[in-house]
Amino acid sequence: MNLSLANTLDATNREIEYAKRHSHVWIRGPMSFFPPPRTPLPPGYPLPALDLNGNAIRQGMQVRIPTIPPSLTHDLPGEDVLRLKAIEGKVMRILEVDAYGMVWFGEEAPWFSLRPCEVIALEEQR
Repeated sequence: MNLSLANTLDATNREIEYAKRHSHVWIRGPMSFFPPPRTPLPPGYPLPALDLNGNAIRQGMQVRIPTIPPSLTHDLPGEDVLRLKAIEGKVMRILEVDAYGMVWFGEEAPWFSLRPCEVIALEEQR
């Protein structure tokens, strides 16, 4: 391997490691995983950014997921259903609220989404 290529790969690896260590930055930033819709949203969208109790929710906020709705799991393989059902009752941070108002969850990338009314907002932690 020539020296120039080795230096480029080394620099790329350092950037990846830096991004992993500082991944919390994306929660507070304007980054979006989803592009804006190309066509007008259907009637009723975006969904109101209100949880099950009518409290406002937003990106980065911690919420409880009381149940995983059948609409999310009805056509998934059993292994995926079990993985999602294991989240019931857990607290998760909202990764993103998309243009349709759907609330997305995941560690570093979107994994699954729920309607805002299917989560319970927790008090802001200070």
